[in-house]
Amino acid sequence: MSESMQKFKEMVDRAEIIAVRLCKANDIAKALTGAILHQIFLKAGKKSSIDSDTLNERIKNCVSALFDENSNPFGQNFDAKENILIKLDTKNLPVSSLKYEQDGDALKIILESPEVKSFDLKTISVEKEAVPLDLLLLIDPSDAEAEDLLSETAHKNAVKLSTKEKGLAVKSAEILEVFFGKIPDGFKDALWFLAAHEDKTNYLPKKETLALLGKLLDQNLAHEKIKKAKEALHPSDFWKLFGRALARSSFEKETATIWSFLPKTDFEKINESEESLSAILEEMRSLRPESNFFALLWESSLISAPKSINALLASNDALKLKMLAEFMHTFPTSSYFFAKGFATFSEAELKIRGFIRKVL
Repeated sequence: MSESMQKFKEMVDRAEIIAVRLCKANDIAKALTGAILHQIFLKAGKKSSIDSDTLNERIKNCVSALFDENSNPFGQNFDAKENILIKLDTKNLPVSSLKYEQDGDALKIILESPEVKSFDLKTISVEKEAVPLDLLLLIDPSDAEAEDLLSETAHKNAVKLSTKEKGLAVKSAEILEVFFGKIPDGFKDALWFLAAHEDKTNYLPKKETLALLGKLLDQNLAHEKIKKAKEALHPSDFWKLFGRALARSSFEKETATIWSFLPKTDFEKINESEESLSAILEEMRSLRPESNFFALLWESSLISAPKSINALLASNDALKLKMLAEFMHTFPTSSYFFAKGFATFSEAELKIRGFIRKVL
């Protein structure tokens, strides 16, 4: 067991209340990782919650299909607690004693002070305060997401599970083995799905991920369950839209960039939503993982003209992606980011290509 993993286990062992945060992206890898860790914490007897409300139904159904039929991978055993605070300035109202007593249905809080006659009651405030979590776990957040979540969530300790050194599947497997001494049967299918998903977008195969896939293939995976999960994640309408994205795609040799364009009529004809875009981008990445950049441009029906053209940009090179995002005044979420507000496809393509050339 590595030193960092030992520290993580000790932190979890000490914690009573844990929250898993998936961040904003509809990302199947983050959702699976979060569900696996959430279930680990529940089985360890912890009070655990997970922010699955931001996930679309396809991702929820996919994750659910990979766990036992009678279990809810996103079910939680506690709600966030808040305390009521009554605050006053003791500099202006020094308190010599405090007591309380019941008066029928009312609770009277009695303060004794020599300055009570001159005290202004308006300076007393009543507010709510969240009870701090023992452990806040962030699943591969961007720097900006991490900063926001850490500042807005009361917590005692926090851990960021990133993909900088190892993939989420390998890290999840290590955590399972730390807590259970092995990978329990109830987690094998979800872990295999996660590892296979990460592996298909890797330009160069990762030794640890391939080793994990090989190990899991020898352990009687529930292939029908995995098939059901794939169908839940990518139903037939998804493949129709993906086909249109491929038909309007090209590979630019100069910048080693894959470009694809989807007008809003494609979404309307197939009755497919924009929630599928990140999954379409992932499938594109699996076809040419050696590319420097992947650019999926689409016309949004949710934004009125003249600024209805948006882009979803990705790269397997984290540094290059961060540089591109900075040129476009935004930040990456995992290995991609959104750029919005272009008037036409040609405007978006020209600007993005110009920034890509600067990065390269």
